Amino acid sequence: MNVARLEIIDLRCVIVSCFLFLGFTGTASAIPELLRQCQTSDDCKAVEGICGGWMPTSRKYANDVRQEMRRQAAAASCAVSQPTPPPKTSCRQSLCAVDGEPIATAKNSPCPKPPVTTGLQNDALRQVAERLSWPIAYSQSAALEDLLRFGSQATPVLPSLEHLWNRSVANNGSCDRSASCNLGCQDFRLGVINVLEAIGAEAPLLITVVDHYQAKEKVRSHSDLEKRILSYFLKMGPAAAPAGPAVLRDLRDSRSGSGHRDLLIRILANLNTMKQDSVPVLERIAADPRDMQNKEALAALRQMGAEKKLMSELTVKTLESPNEYGWAVPEVMRALPGSCMNRVRCVQLLSAMADGGTYSLAAVDALGRFGKDALPAVAQILRRFHDKVGLSDGSRFWDSPTTAKAALLRIDPDCQRLLPYLRPLTEDAHRVRDAVELLEACQGDEARALGAETKKRWRLT
Repeated sequence: MNVARLEIIDLRCVIVSCFLFLGFTGTASAIPELLRQCQTSDDCKAVEGICGGWMPTSRKYANDVRQEMRRQAAAASCAVSQPTPPPKTSCRQSLCAVDGEPIATAKNSPCPKPPVTTGLQNDALRQVAERLSWPIAYSQSAALEDLLRFGSQATPVLPSLEHLWNRSVANNGSCDRSASCNLGCQDFRLGVINVLEAIGAEAPLLITVVDHYQAKEKVRSHSDLEKRILSYFLKMGPAAAPAGPAVLRDLRDSRSGSGHRDLLIRILANLNTMKQDSVPVLERIAADPRDMQNKEALAALRQMGAEKKLMSELTVKTLESPNEYGWAVPEVMRALPGSCMNRVRCVQLLSAMADGGTYSLAAVDALGRFGKDALPAVAQILRRFHDKVGLSDGSRFWDSPTTAKAALLRIDPDCQRLLPYLRPLTEDAHRVRDAVELLEACQGDEARALGAETKKRWRLT
């Protein structure tokens, strides 16, 4: 290559890319031999390379090679040079070459060949699978995107996906060291995970992904990749059991609020085979009011069917210090009353919470589920019934009158025990409408009669 041609090239061009693809000298060696195979000269075409120059390739792959060159040129930030006429190409020794240049062939060991996918009845899928085997980063990346729409029909291409995965793992997401084996650089791991989720694939490729995840150093610097792998394990449910030990290891070593800790907890919740080892770790997280994942840990323990005594102890501890546990309180309340062995103590704690505060209406709703055991809390619930406000506890929005009314009717559907509280309200001009509304919703005849009499006496419409 002459000096004049070098001068038109921006020095910002990536050094490795320029070395492999620039100009005519060595151009053929930068293209995998598979992409240069030919029978006649009519099979050949010259495609513009990165930062100038031309590359001989088979017409079958020309468009994909061109797209890959454009992708790499954009990353290389090369200056735009004056275009030169495309050189003539010919087929020599069954390989496309630029006329006047020697034919370069691979001097290193043979390149690993992707497995051949056979038995595909869908023509569109067959074409995508074929492009997946082309050693062109652009083509393979586009093929992975196309595979998403085939769902489980793409199961026959699992061997090709494993080939791409292993190649990315071997290079740790960087360029293939052998230019004669692959055109362009690409980390296919995220794309492969996306397709695996669409397929719903389990073993044996799941084992390959698990092995890769267990080698933590290979994914530590790829936060997005780690998240996608964990999302894949979560979607696999109990089938992700081989990943259990590695997931538990990472959860045990993690700190509050770090990484993808919530995903680790949710994965373990699906793995009953890990229950014996997981429960102590989850219990430690759930019992710590400062741990940002105690809510997820409580949910996981409940899903795994942890011992009722343990869940009851955690429930009482959380209700005793709601302001400390914060985001875990709604999760605890959703499990009531089943998670509380000491119903009297839980009603006492919920009654105190119902007096006011962020979780007052959530406490009222929980008291309703205790039925007649929550009668001692009727006075606190009635205060919320008279409130004409709403409240959000971070998990949902609560309407005060509606929540309190529903709770009271669950505690005493006939309202026989509520009558001593409601009779004084029928004489209060400010509260009589609330009293009539509740009395009319009661199932007991005495309560309904009192409601009708009060409504007539006060001439309420």
